[in-house]
Amino acid sequence: METIQIAEPLDDAPQRFHQLCVSIRSALGLDVSIEHIGSTAVPSLAAKPIIDAMVARPPGYSSADITIGMERCGFWHWYADPHRNARLMFSLWTLDGEDVRRHANIHIVSSGSDFWRDQIEFRNALRANPVLAQEYAALKRRLALAHPHDIEAYTAGKTEFIVSVIQFRDKN
Repeated sequence: METIQIAEPLDDAPQRFHQLCVSIRSALGLDVSIEHIGSTAVPSLAAKPIIDAMVARPPGYSSADITIGMERCGFWHWYADPHRNARLMFSLWTLDGEDVRRHANIHIVSSGSDFWRDQIEFRNALRANPVLAQEYAALKRRLALAHPHDIEAYTAGKTEFIVSVIQFRDKN
């Protein structure tokens, strides 16, 4: 069972994201648009030490085509939601000593979807407002302590904050 741990900002997050982009483009055989999202995309934000990437779903590629390419390059397919932007989720796991650790989460969605827009909006809001980023970090630390082995509860606990930031930015 994975323990949710919030760490200090990853100094090497940009380099890790770049390496992830190379792997994803190799897996898909395309020069797709990829965005760095999640907490590691905000330079001063404490985060789980996992890189989140959002990939524009290639036009004309079926879910099966994408899955075959991603799995061939070592990505593990763990989620598909045909009702929510046809989102596919993959993870990349690495061996760290004797421990296997999740290194990255990859969300493959349509670039014009609400999910795409919301992720970019939230990331940009945190980058632009250090106070907001620190409020979010404090919330994540509280949730990680309250739900150290329950990623669903941890994620659900962040939802109200995220929605309020996106709705505020949409109004301005």
